[in-house]
Amino acid sequence: MQQKKVSVVMCTYNGEKHLREQLDSILSQTYPINELVIQDDCSTDSTLTILQQYAETDKRIKVYVNQVRLGFNHNFSSAFLKATGDFIACSDQDDIWVKTKIEKLMERIGDAPLIFHNSITFTQDMQHTGKRRHSESFRYDSASVLLKLFICGHECLFRREILSLYQKAYEREPDICYDQLLMITATAIGQTRYVNEDLVFWRRHPDASSYLTSGRSYSTSTGLYAALKAMKNPQKRETAKRFFQAFSFYNFSDKRAKNIVTNLASGTWGGVVKTCILCGLHERNVFYPHISPIRSFIKSFFTPLYFIRDCTRYLIF
Repeated sequence: MQQKKVSVVMCTYNGEKHLREQLDSILSQTYPINELVIQDDCSTDSTLTILQQYAETDKRIKVYVNQVRLGFNHNFSSAFLKATGDFIACSDQDDIWVKTKIEKLMERIGDAPLIFHNSITFTQDMQHTGKRRHSESFRYDSASVLLKLFICGHECLFRREILSLYQKAYEREPDICYDQLLMITATAIGQTRYVNEDLVFWRRHPDASSYLTSGRSYSTSTGLYAALKAMKNPQKRETAKRFFQAFSFYNFSDKRAKNIVTNLASGTWGGVVKTCILCGLHERNVFYPHISPIRSFIKSFFTPLYFIRDCTRYLIF
Protein backbone atom coordinates (compact mmCIF):
# COMPACT_ATOMS: atom_id res chain seq x y z
CA MET A 1 0.00 0.00 0.00
CA GLN A 2 1.32 3.42 -0.93
CA GLN A 3 2.40 5.42 2.08
CA LYS A 4 0.14 8.38 2.82
CA LYS A 5 1.76 11.79 2.87
CA VAL A 6 1.87 13.60 6.22
CA SER A 7 2.41 17.34 6.59
CA VAL A 8 3.39 18.85 9.91
CA VAL A 9 2.31 22.46 10.45
CA MET A 10 4.22 24.52 12.99
CA CYS A 11 3.68 28.16 13.90
CA THR A 12 6.53 30.10 15.46
CA TYR A 13 7.00 33.34 17.31
CA ASN A 14 10.17 34.19 19.27
CA GLY A 15 10.83 30.53 19.93
CA GLU A 16 14.62 30.43 19.70
CA LYS A 17 15.10 28.91 23.15
CA HIS A 18 13.51 25.50 22.49
CA LEU A 19 13.01 25.45 18.73
CA ARG A 20 15.94 23.20 17.77
CA GLU A 21 14.81 20.42 20.13
CA GLN A 22 11.35 20.41 18.61
CA LEU A 23 12.57 20.52 15.02
CA ASP A 24 14.90 17.58 15.67
CA SER A 25 12.11 15.52 17.22
CA ILE A 26 9.83 16.11 14.21
CA LEU A 27 12.45 15.49 11.54
CA SER A 28 13.51 12.21 13.17
CA GLN A 29 10.03 10.64 13.19
CA THR A 30 9.96 6.92 12.38
CA TYR A 31 7.10 7.60 9.94
CA PRO A 32 8.77 9.96 7.47
CA ILE A 33 6.93 13.24 7.08
CA ASN A 34 6.44 14.66 3.61
CA GLU A 35 6.87 18.30 4.60
CA LEU A 36 7.23 20.55 7.61
CA VAL A 37 5.34 23.78 6.96
CA ILE A 38 6.49 26.52 9.31
CA GLN A 39 4.85 29.94 9.40
CA ASP A 40 6.63 32.55 11.49
CA ASP A 41 4.59 35.36 13.01
CA CYS A 42 7.12 38.21 12.79
CA SER A 43 9.64 36.94 15.34
CA THR A 44 12.15 39.48 16.65
CA ASP A 45 14.71 36.98 18.01
CA SER A 46 16.81 34.43 16.11
CA THR A 47 13.89 32.11 15.33
CA LEU A 48 13.93 32.87 11.62
CA THR A 49 17.70 32.37 11.41
CA ILE A 50 17.35 28.92 13.00
CA LEU A 51 14.53 28.02 10.60
CA GLN A 52 16.55 29.09 7.59
CA GLN A 53 19.53 27.04 8.76
CA TYR A 54 17.39 23.92 9.05
CA ALA A 55 15.66 24.59 5.72
CA GLU A 56 19.03 24.73 3.95
CA THR A 57 19.85 21.18 5.05
CA ASP A 58 16.41 19.57 4.82
CA LYS A 59 14.25 20.19 1.76
CA ARG A 60 11.13 19.01 3.57
CA ILE A 61 11.08 22.28 5.51
CA LYS A 62 9.08 25.13 3.98
CA VAL A 63 9.33 28.44 5.80
CA TYR A 64 6.80 31.25 5.42
CA VAL A 65 6.96 34.62 7.16
CA ASN A 66 3.91 36.78 7.87
CA GLN A 67 4.05 40.39 6.81
CA VAL A 68 2.05 41.41 9.89
CA ARG A 69 1.45 39.59 13.16
CA LEU A 70 -1.59 37.34 13.08
CA GLY A 71 -1.47 35.79 16.55
CA PHE A 72 -1.23 32.03 17.06
CA ASN A 73 -4.89 31.34 16.29
CA HIS A 74 -5.08 33.00 12.88
CA ASN A 75 -1.53 31.89 12.13
CA PHE A 76 -2.44 28.21 12.38
CA SER A 77 -5.63 28.56 10.34
CA SER A 78 -3.65 30.32 7.63
CA ALA A 79 -0.75 27.84 7.73
CA PHE A 80 -3.04 24.81 7.37
CA LEU A 81 -3.94 25.96 3.86
CA LYS A 82 -0.30 25.72 2.80
CA ALA A 83 -0.03 22.03 3.68
CA THR A 84 -0.23 19.54 0.82
CA GLY A 85 -0.17 16.19 2.64
CA ASP A 86 -3.04 13.70 2.89
CA PHE A 87 -2.87 14.15 6.67
CA ILE A 88 -1.85 17.16 8.77
CA ALA A 89 -0.36 17.20 12.26
CA CYS A 90 -0.18 20.37 14.36
CA SER A 91 2.96 21.33 16.23
CA ASP A 92 3.87 23.92 18.85
CA GLN A 93 7.40 25.33 18.73
CA ASP A 94 8.60 24.33 22.18
CA ASP A 95 7.44 20.76 22.83
CA ILE A 96 9.27 17.52 22.11
CA TRP A 97 7.70 14.69 20.12
CA VAL A 98 8.18 11.01 20.82
CA LYS A 99 9.86 9.54 17.71
CA THR A 100 7.01 7.12 17.04
CA LYS A 101 4.23 9.71 17.37
CA ILE A 102 3.25 9.96 13.69
CA GLU A 103 3.78 6.23 13.10
CA LYS A 104 1.40 5.26 15.91
CA LEU A 105 -1.25 7.76 14.86
CA MET A 106 -1.13 6.69 11.23
CA GLU A 107 -1.39 3.03 12.23
CA ARG A 108 -4.60 3.67 14.16
CA ILE A 109 -6.46 6.49 12.39
CA GLY A 110 -8.23 4.11 9.99
CA ASP A 111 -11.13 5.96 8.35
CA ALA A 112 -11.51 8.50 11.18
CA PRO A 113 -11.38 12.21 10.25
CA LEU A 114 -9.09 12.98 13.20
CA ILE A 115 -7.04 11.14 15.79
CA PHE A 116 -5.45 12.57 18.92
CA HIS A 117 -3.32 11.31 21.78
CA ASN A 118 -2.38 11.89 25.38
CA SER A 119 0.64 13.95 26.38
CA ILE A 120 2.65 14.58 29.50
CA THR A 121 3.88 17.85 30.94
CA PHE A 122 7.44 18.81 31.76
CA THR A 123 9.43 21.96 32.42
CA GLN A 124 13.10 21.73 31.49
CA ASP A 125 14.02 18.11 32.17
CA MET A 126 12.10 15.29 30.46
CA GLN A 127 13.28 12.94 33.19
CA HIS A 128 11.06 14.83 35.63
CA THR A 129 7.62 14.93 34.09
CA GLY A 130 4.36 16.16 35.57
CA LYS A 131 0.74 15.31 34.92
CA ARG A 132 -0.79 13.60 31.92
CA ARG A 133 -3.24 15.81 30.07
CA HIS A 134 -6.09 13.30 30.03
CA SER A 135 -7.15 11.13 32.95
CA GLU A 136 -8.22 7.51 32.71
CA SER A 137 -11.89 8.59 32.94
CA PHE A 138 -11.46 10.88 29.95
CA ARG A 139 -14.43 10.99 27.51
CA TYR A 140 -14.59 12.54 24.05
CA ASP A 141 -18.16 12.01 22.87
CA SER A 142 -19.88 14.80 20.94
CA ALA A 143 -21.49 16.41 24.00
CA SER A 144 -18.14 16.58 25.81
CA VAL A 145 -16.43 17.99 22.74
CA LEU A 146 -19.02 20.75 22.52
CA LEU A 147 -19.31 21.73 26.17
CA LYS A 148 -16.50 20.43 28.28
CA LEU A 149 -13.52 19.10 26.39
CA PHE A 150 -10.50 21.06 25.26
CA ILE A 151 -8.08 19.26 22.95
CA CYS A 152 -4.77 20.97 22.28
CA GLY A 153 -3.68 21.19 18.66
CA HIS A 154 -0.34 19.50 19.33
CA GLU A 155 -2.23 16.26 20.04
CA CYS A 156 -4.05 16.12 16.71
CA LEU A 157 -3.52 14.54 13.32
CA PHE A 158 -6.35 14.97 10.84
CA ARG A 159 -7.34 14.37 7.25
CA ARG A 160 -6.76 17.33 4.99
CA GLU A 161 -10.32 17.02 3.62
CA ILE A 162 -11.87 18.36 6.83
CA LEU A 163 -10.30 21.77 6.17
CA SER A 164 -13.01 22.74 3.69
CA LEU A 165 -15.70 22.53 6.38
CA TYR A 166 -13.34 23.95 9.01
CA GLN A 167 -12.64 26.95 6.77
CA LYS A 168 -16.33 27.73 6.33
CA ALA A 169 -16.80 27.92 10.10
CA TYR A 170 -13.57 29.89 10.49
CA GLU A 171 -14.78 32.47 7.97
CA ARG A 172 -17.99 32.87 9.96
CA GLU A 173 -16.11 33.31 13.24
CA PRO A 174 -12.33 33.78 12.76
CA ASP A 175 -11.70 34.34 16.45
CA ILE A 176 -12.72 30.85 17.54
CA CYS A 177 -9.84 28.80 18.93
CA TYR A 178 -8.42 26.75 16.06
CA ASP A 179 -7.84 23.47 17.92
CA GLN A 180 -11.30 23.34 19.43
CA LEU A 181 -12.80 24.09 16.02
CA LEU A 182 -10.74 21.28 14.48
CA MET A 183 -12.09 18.80 17.01
CA ILE A 184 -15.70 19.93 16.61
CA THR A 185 -15.43 19.81 12.82
CA ALA A 186 -14.03 16.28 12.91
CA THR A 187 -16.75 15.17 15.35
CA ALA A 188 -19.44 16.50 13.00
CA ILE A 189 -17.94 14.51 10.12
CA GLY A 190 -17.40 11.17 11.86
CA GLN A 191 -16.10 9.31 14.91
CA THR A 192 -12.73 10.60 16.09
CA ARG A 193 -10.17 8.26 17.65
CA TYR A 194 -7.95 8.53 20.69
CA VAL A 195 -4.58 6.99 21.54
CA ASN A 196 -4.03 6.88 25.29
CA GLU A 197 -0.25 7.15 25.04
CA ASP A 198 2.01 10.07 25.89
CA LEU A 199 3.34 10.95 22.44
CA VAL A 200 4.38 14.53 23.19
CA PHE A 201 6.34 16.04 26.03
CA TRP A 202 4.31 19.21 26.54
CA ARG A 203 6.45 22.05 27.86
CA ARG A 204 4.65 23.98 30.60
CA HIS A 205 6.34 26.87 32.31
CA PRO A 206 5.50 30.57 32.61
CA ASP A 207 7.82 31.81 29.86
CA ALA A 208 7.05 29.08 27.30
CA SER A 209 5.47 30.28 24.08
CA SER A 210 2.80 27.57 24.27
CA TYR A 211 1.80 28.46 27.80
CA LEU A 212 -1.92 29.00 28.09
CA THR A 213 -3.78 29.79 31.28
CA SER A 214 -7.12 28.13 30.77
CA GLY A 215 -8.65 29.54 33.89
CA ARG A 216 -8.78 29.24 37.64
CA SER A 217 -9.90 26.22 39.63
CA TYR A 218 -13.19 26.36 41.52
CA SER A 219 -14.72 24.45 44.37
CA THR A 220 -18.19 23.11 43.59
CA SER A 221 -19.98 25.94 45.37
CA THR A 222 -17.79 28.80 44.15
CA GLY A 223 -17.80 27.38 40.63
CA LEU A 224 -21.59 27.26 40.55
CA TYR A 225 -21.84 30.79 41.95
CA ALA A 226 -19.43 32.06 39.30
CA ALA A 227 -21.42 30.27 36.59
CA LEU A 228 -24.69 31.86 37.74
CA LYS A 229 -23.00 35.27 37.74
CA ALA A 230 -21.71 34.67 34.23
CA MET A 231 -25.28 34.27 33.00
CA LYS A 232 -25.84 37.91 33.93
CA ASN A 233 -22.81 38.99 31.89
CA PRO A 234 -24.00 39.96 28.37
CA GLN A 235 -20.48 39.71 26.95
CA LYS A 236 -20.08 36.11 28.07
CA ARG A 237 -23.51 35.14 26.78
CA GLU A 238 -22.76 36.80 23.45
CA THR A 239 -19.41 35.02 23.20
CA ALA A 240 -21.05 31.65 23.79
CA LYS A 241 -23.67 32.50 21.18
CA ARG A 242 -20.96 33.41 18.62
CA PHE A 243 -19.11 30.19 19.38
CA PHE A 244 -22.07 27.93 18.58
CA GLN A 245 -23.30 30.02 15.66
CA ALA A 246 -19.92 29.49 13.96
CA PHE A 247 -20.71 25.85 13.26
CA SER A 248 -24.50 25.82 13.59
CA PHE A 249 -24.70 24.67 9.94
CA TYR A 250 -22.75 21.46 10.71
CA ASN A 251 -24.74 18.28 10.18
CA PHE A 252 -24.05 16.41 13.42
CA SER A 253 -25.16 12.79 13.31
CA ASP A 254 -25.74 12.82 17.09
CA LYS A 255 -29.18 14.32 17.75
CA ARG A 256 -28.11 15.52 21.20
CA ALA A 257 -25.20 17.42 19.69
CA LYS A 258 -27.56 19.05 17.20
CA ASN A 259 -29.85 20.14 20.02
CA ILE A 260 -26.98 21.55 22.08
CA VAL A 261 -25.72 23.61 19.14
CA THR A 262 -29.19 24.84 18.13
CA ASN A 263 -30.15 25.80 21.68
CA LEU A 264 -26.96 27.67 22.54
CA ALA A 265 -26.60 29.31 19.13
CA SER A 266 -29.95 31.00 19.79
CA GLY A 267 -28.37 33.05 22.56
CA THR A 268 -31.59 32.93 24.59
CA TRP A 269 -32.18 32.06 28.22
CA GLY A 270 -34.61 29.42 27.02
CA GLY A 271 -31.92 27.81 24.90
CA VAL A 272 -29.57 27.65 27.87
CA VAL A 273 -32.23 26.12 30.12
CA LYS A 274 -33.11 23.50 27.48
CA THR A 275 -29.45 22.53 27.23
CA CYS A 276 -29.15 22.30 31.02
CA ILE A 277 -32.12 19.91 31.12
CA LEU A 278 -30.71 17.85 28.27
CA CYS A 279 -27.34 17.53 30.01
CA GLY A 280 -28.85 16.74 33.38
CA LEU A 281 -31.15 14.02 32.10
CA HIS A 282 -29.06 12.42 29.41
CA GLU A 283 -25.40 13.30 29.83
CA ARG A 284 -24.55 12.73 33.48
CA ASN A 285 -22.86 9.40 32.74
CA VAL A 286 -20.78 11.15 30.08
CA PHE A 287 -19.65 14.25 31.93
CA TYR A 288 -19.19 12.90 35.46
CA PRO A 289 -19.36 9.09 35.45
CA HIS A 290 -17.30 8.51 38.60
CA ILE A 291 -19.23 10.49 41.21
CA SER A 292 -22.53 9.85 42.95
CA PRO A 293 -25.69 10.03 40.79
CA ILE A 294 -27.03 13.11 42.61
CA ARG A 295 -23.79 15.07 42.31
CA SER A 296 -23.43 13.90 38.72
CA PHE A 297 -26.92 15.16 37.86
CA ILE A 298 -26.32 18.56 39.46
CA LYS A 299 -22.92 19.11 37.85
CA SER A 300 -24.16 17.87 34.47
CA PHE A 301 -27.22 20.12 34.66
CA PHE A 302 -25.04 23.18 35.15
CA THR A 303 -22.38 22.22 32.57
CA PRO A 304 -23.74 24.72 29.96
CA LEU A 305 -23.40 27.48 32.56
CA TYR A 306 -19.84 26.41 33.30
CA PHE A 307 -19.20 26.68 29.58
CA ILE A 308 -20.55 30.24 29.47
CA ARG A 309 -18.49 31.08 32.55
CA ASP A 310 -15.25 29.93 30.94
CA CYS A 311 -15.74 30.35 27.18
CA THR A 312 -14.39 33.89 26.99
CA ARG A 313 -11.08 32.75 28.51
CA TYR A 314 -9.90 30.09 26.13
CA LEU A 315 -12.40 29.17 23.41
CA ILE A 316 -12.89 32.41 21.50
CA PHE A 317 -10.63 35.46 21.38
